[in-house]
Amino acid sequence: MQAYIYIRFSTPKQEKGASKERQLEDCQAFCARRQWPIADTIQDLGRSAWTGAHLTAGNLGKFAERVRAGEVPPGSVLVVEKLDRLSRQDPRTTQRWMEDLCAKGLSIATVSGDRVYDDAGLRTDLMGTFEILMRAKLAHDESTQKSERVLDRIGRNIQRAKETGRVITAKAPGWLVARKDRSGFDPIPERVAVVTLIYELAAEGKGARWIAKELNERGIPAWGRWRRPNSTPTWEITSVALILKQPSVEGDYVPGFSNTSANRTKFKERLVGYYPRIVDADLVARARAAVASRKTGGGRHTKNVANLFAGIVVCGACGHKMNVRTNGEANPKRYWQCVYSTRSRGCEQREMFRYEPFEAAALDAVLHLALDDRFFSSPDRTGQLANQVAEIAKAISDRKEQAENLLALLARKHSPERESALDAVEGELRGLEVDHERVAKELALARGSVSPTEHLRRVRDVRDELNDQDRETRRTARLKVQTAFRELGCRVVCEVDENGTRQIGLFLRGGAASFLFDNQGTPLLSLNLVEFLDHLEGVVDLDTPEGLADAAARLKGVMPAAPGDLDASFLSTMVRRHRANRELA
Repeated sequence: MQAYIYIRFSTPKQEKGASKERQLEDCQAFCARRQWPIADTIQDLGRSAWTGAHLTAGNLGKFAERVRAGEVPPGSVLVVEKLDRLSRQDPRTTQRWMEDLCAKGLSIATVSGDRVYDDAGLRTDLMGTFEILMRAKLAHDESTQKSERVLDRIGRNIQRAKETGRVITAKAPGWLVARKDRSGFDPIPERVAVVTLIYELAAEGKGARWIAKELNERGIPAWGRWRRPNSTPTWEITSVALILKQPSVEGDYVPGFSNTSANRTKFKERLVGYYPRIVDADLVARARAAVASRKTGGGRHTKNVANLFAGIVVCGACGHKMNVRTNGEANPKRYWQCVYSTRSRGCEQREMFRYEPFEAAALDAVLHLALDDRFFSSPDRTGQLANQVAEIAKAISDRKEQAENLLALLARKHSPERESALDAVEGELRGLEVDHERVAKELALARGSVSPTEHLRRVRDVRDELNDQDRETRRTARLKVQTAFRELGCRVVCEVDENGTRQIGLFLRGGAASFLFDNQGTPLLSLNLVEFLDHLEGVVDLDTPEGLADAAARLKGVMPAAPGDLDASFLSTMVRRHRANRELA
């Protein structure tokens, strides 16, 4: 028999102690007594057995897959210090996992108790099975008790902080420092400026990789513990990504969220207003929306933003993404080609589609619709109102989360106090929703204060900057347009028709507009639902939500297949931009 030693402990703090050495020494001594040669040592350091993630995603899970695949010789033995090193889940889960592997020829040995479990024993030895269940139950119950104690302590700390206003712990985000009397936190101005810059860059459409590189190029010092001794700390992708998720920038304390991780506990309640807010609500909302759009629409780091449609171009034959390729010449022309086709993964559409003609045609068709007022600085009330809308939206989200937590508590144990608290929260929620609708209308009016002619002129300025000689001007403009196309919900489809003609379709969210071009960028078809709405002017009031809702209903009657995600806000923007284009023409 050859042995595989397995070592696991739950928290990184245990790595500083003797847990790893003790487990290894005990298992090695056990194998020596049994005269088993050691084939390998498997480690899951800092992984809890409470969730069971190590059984699938961890190194133990990988070892189990090797056993199931027959890559581990039958007759081998997995050696652990105690049974709870394998699992702290419910007893039946532990038993099934052991039975599954032992049926493949593996034995499992525990140093504690000097026991060896194999397939024959698990099928015939009732006492051995009972021992597994009992030990697994003890381990599971111990973890459950620890979890409940931790959650109770977190709850008490949060309640105490609510009542007294004092800090739970002096440990704070990297841009704050706790006061000595524990009465609150004070911002570190230079670090607050860096966090704000990170959110501004993200709102522009830059990803964590790009932002980290830019911070390092600017020589902005990073903070926090640095895992590489004797070297200068630099910004890393993970640290930037974590800052963009941090609830503490908005003043909220969430148990489990720290400077180095976003591992939330089972305690779901957040403490709103615990920290001082350092980034305004509108900027947070825009930055996180940009991050979300990069996840769904691609967003690979590229210094020059060469592809304005990155991540939103798909193959009409198989539906998978298209990559930009060049012809290899001195002044290369760019083409789209299906990823699955180039990798011989089942797509037969091998044709290449020209990029440059399509870019020019698409900009002519929809750039004035894509670039909303949000993409330009404005001296009016837009910024102030946008911030109010974002703050109210966050307050609504907070109250909904609070209501859900109270409902969960009521489901477990009913009490008049909890029911009264739920009624109060729901009352606040209704008031906030009314405020949100009112301020959103004011914001829509403020954004419409820019004249159509001025809007079209500034759109043309951006269009000119897309090919500006200055690299930074060009890159900024292209990034702005790329972000705008994603937020507009654009989708580009490359396909070959039945006659063998290459065509590229450009579709806006909800079917608001559809355009078809040939491979030279020549328009073949234009279906603009906004133009249809324009015909309804004088019949319905397109300047009111009620009128837009009526128009949407009429559209549905004329075009039953039209998608239903054309909300009043989106339609209002489309109508305004279409009017602007018509007025300037």
